[in-house]
Amino acid sequence: MNNDLKRLQDRVEQLEAVERDYIGLNQLIDHAANNGNLDEYGGNAFLCVHQSTGKIEDASPQALALLGFTQDELRQHRIDEIEITSDDLPQNHVTYVQNTSQEHMYTCAYRHHDGYRLPIRVYQRVIHVDSDGTVLQYTLEDLSLRKKLWRELSRREDANFHFREKLKQLNEINLQMAEAKSLYELCKIGVQLGMEKLGFDRLSIWLQDEETQVVTGTYGVDEKGAIRDERGSKWSYVDTYVMEFVEGKNTLFVIQNNAPIYNHASQVVGYGWHISVPLLYRGRFIGFMAADNFINQRDLKDYQPELLRLYGITIGHLAAYQRELDTIRKLSDAIQHSDSMIGILNEEAIIEFVNGAFVHVSGYKAEDVIGKSLAFLLPESGYQPIWEAISNKISWQGELTQRKQDGQPYETIVALLPIKTGDGVHNFVLVQEDITEQKRTRKYEFDLRLEQARTRMLETFIRDIGHEFRTPLSIIKVKAYLVQKATDDTRKGQLAAQIEEQADVISAMMDDLIYLVKLESESDAHRVSLDLKQITEDTVQDVATASRQKPLQWNRQLAVVPHIMGDAEKLARAIREVVKNAVQYTPANGTITVALSCAANQVHLRIQDTGMGIPKHEIEKIFTPLYRVDQARTERGTGLGLSITKRILEMHYGTITVESTPNVGSTFVIQLPLPG
Repeated sequence: MNNDLKRLQDRVEQLEAVERDYIGLNQLIDHAANNGNLDEYGGNAFLCVHQSTGKIEDASPQALALLGFTQDELRQHRIDEIEITSDDLPQNHVTYVQNTSQEHMYTCAYRHHDGYRLPIRVYQRVIHVDSDGTVLQYTLEDLSLRKKLWRELSRREDANFHFREKLKQLNEINLQMAEAKSLYELCKIGVQLGMEKLGFDRLSIWLQDEETQVVTGTYGVDEKGAIRDERGSKWSYVDTYVMEFVEGKNTLFVIQNNAPIYNHASQVVGYGWHISVPLLYRGRFIGFMAADNFINQRDLKDYQPELLRLYGITIGHLAAYQRELDTIRKLSDAIQHSDSMIGILNEEAIIEFVNGAFVHVSGYKAEDVIGKSLAFLLPESGYQPIWEAISNKISWQGELTQRKQDGQPYETIVALLPIKTGDGVHNFVLVQEDITEQKRTRKYEFDLRLEQARTRMLETFIRDIGHEFRTPLSIIKVKAYLVQKATDDTRKGQLAAQIEEQADVISAMMDDLIYLVKLESESDAHRVSLDLKQITEDTVQDVATASRQKPLQWNRQLAVVPHIMGDAEKLARAIREVVKNAVQYTPANGTITVALSCAANQVHLRIQDTGMGIPKHEIEKIFTPLYRVDQARTERGTGLGLSITKRILEMHYGTITVESTPNVGSTFVIQLPLPG
């Protein structure tokens, strides 16, 4: 499940990267097509970094433009705060020696001021040594697609008038292809416009099926010049020139003169020249585009291989973009066809969406309930607790007796979950399962079945909706749609940032929900002898390191205590959640004290902060899942950390208590029994 959630988060990040790359490519192509000077897209970007402190001391204008920081902002950072490793790039390190100096080259990613990652090749060398220490120069080579395209265009600065004209056409084509509603529509438009606007005789687009090592057809051109649907065609690319694309050994394949020309069934239909270019996404092969001169038999123009390569860059990124949109459409279908009854409410408890299962079970049509209050469907006794949960923006679960459209009663298990976004909670997911038959046929097992159904309902929701949709339809689908339609770059950037922010929040919540459900299904913890002092010391250090950007005073008073029996991973998680809670609600320059002691056959762990505190009437609620004292959501968190802590301690026969004073701070005390 965690891997699935990570893949969803990666997909959302990739969708945003596609959008940024596509905008950058369009800007550069448009600039070049209008005879603009390409030098402003080039130049060396470098940073001066103090070796011992890692502090950034200076940056070239090109580096500032590349990373999006001002000079003063960069000087407030260490190099390790913006330089990160990237799974998308090979982690090779090479050292070059020239005369007496060394230069280290490696690839990584740099974090842009706006939060996204930039692929970078770094060349590091010593430029100055004095009494203050050694200064290193980091020369940054941008590996993004816009930079690669700039290099390609720079090589063609002296190209003829026709190439300039084709670039203008290419820019117009990009805008037209962006209107495609699906992956295959994009491929069809790409083939058609490549012939009409760019002057190629025949084109075809093939997509990779990585698991079976074949390429599958999309659309191409037949031997009479008409567009042909080739989606039923496929062939293995093993031991063909396509393998050079897959392995990254080649970016262009050209056969001139009297070479065989093939149709979609790999049959020779004539002779002439042939060009193939890879379709790449984030440096990974996803397919290829091919062109030939079968119909008009014109000679190959000097600029045509380059033009097709540039066209392939655009097609590749738009294809990846459309694949992501197709995934979102499939996720939308998944929630629509889920066996669970699912509805989406706004913060006024107005119904905004119901799926097919709801319509089937309740007998109501979607138009009968959308736009109406949830009170329309529920008895007053059932509606009131749900309305209270919505008012407090918290989750709720329970059993309800409802009536179908024809008046027949039916029993349901209901779960209400808030959808958290960057500006608070504005929508809720309501999940229901019909348990009428179970209660009717096996009433003597009611208690057991109710617990199983409740667990099954939550697990089904987390698995199906988390796996197939994760980010709620009412948020991600709208934002993705607006990204397609937005024409203003600033607006697109805002939407992309909102998608990333929502994905991060929902992903974290889903991780914690999965962990909490797993804990609820376990009756006991695996027990071995543990050094709680070492566990606490390591955990506190991890949290302190992760939160180092927030200046805090840490006071550790960890006495040596007898070993206890327990599960090391679970207890570390319980302690981490409480310490993270203290960090979250303690303002900058505040103090967090962690003290470990032993008394009365118990180990006592006290975590004290000087944060915002908790009102007395709120203290008993803070261990409720998804409940937060900070209802305005000015502080980030999933609202599940303390619930996880309490459940873990219960599994270890321990307790947790809280003492707090608003605007003074809070003290959490964990007590765990000693063995024997």
